[in-house]
Amino acid sequence: MARISAMKKNTPSAAPAGTLCVRVHLLRATEEEAQRALAPFAPKPVPSLPHAYTVAAEKRALTALPLYMRGGLYIQSAASQFAAHLLAPRRGMRLLDMCAAPGGKTLHLADLMGDEGEILAVDASAARLRKLRALLERYGVTCARTWRGRGEFLWRRFSGYFDAALVDAPCSMGIPRPVREVKALARRQTYLLRAALSCVRPGGTVLYGVCTATPEETRGVVSWVVRHVPSCTQVPLPRALPFVTEEGFLSIPEVAPPFTPFFYALFRREE
Repeated sequence: MARISAMKKNTPSAAPAGTLCVRVHLLRATEEEAQRALAPFAPKPVPSLPHAYTVAAEKRALTALPLYMRGGLYIQSAASQFAAHLLAPRRGMRLLDMCAAPGGKTLHLADLMGDEGEILAVDASAARLRKLRALLERYGVTCARTWRGRGEFLWRRFSGYFDAALVDAPCSMGIPRPVREVKALARRQTYLLRAALSCVRPGGTVLYGVCTATPEETRGVVSWVVRHVPSCTQVPLPRALPFVTEEGFLSIPEVAPPFTPFFYALFRREE
């Protein structure tokens, strides 16, 4: 499963307001190099996430570091860093990142794979894909290629092709919205998740994630997929991890520094 160190439940790492979370990009830097570069900013490891630190720094100070400029560091929220670790990719795998732009999770997946294998990074926006390609080039990733299109229809071309998929779906982002709009988002999320399950091989896994805590977009989506996609099973995430519920979801419902609201659920295609 995930290469995440266990942490006592309900005791997330405390971090002062105004800090940033930064991840070591192992394709371009070692842990030791990162620690030396971050030393002026009092880096604190995030206990539940390997290679992640909170730093007391403004973004412009961090991005001015030589190690950052050569692609050894990447600013990424702690909650979103769970995605790649929960999917737990291995070298040589074929992965689908269905809603990939702006590319931080694609970058992280490639890093954990040692840049060996295949990642298809999909987005509907040509402009966003251009930025994603520039990001991958800057950070030395060669195993990922981009694809412009809507994730809901990928099953028509890639049925059963991938070993695993990530669906970091468009969501309400914790912003109060009309009920009708939330329901429309949840409906699209079910379509994306169902398509991703069709794109992985039997035995393949799909990780669903949204940066919100609304019931419709979290447990509601999971419930719909379990009822309507008979070839899939929800896989409970390890209870030793922080924020994991009795149902096996990783759910961060409120701000718990350095974590912000996020929801993850893991599925396996059975046939």
